[in-house]
Amino acid sequence: MADLELQTTFAELQSKVIDTQQKVKLADVRLEQLNRMKKHAHLTDKEIMPAE
Repeated sequence: MADLELQTTFAELQSKVIDTQQKVKLADVRLEQLNRMKKHAHLTDKEIMPAE
């Protein structure tokens, strides 16, 4: 009986690990997008501002 409980618990943990890894990948992709937007905004700002 304990073996079955351990297997069930382990399977649940594996599922949570996979879910968490997918969420981390999504967060990384979103962070890359935001960094690109930040860089683009910075370059646009430099072009718009008069040279000093």
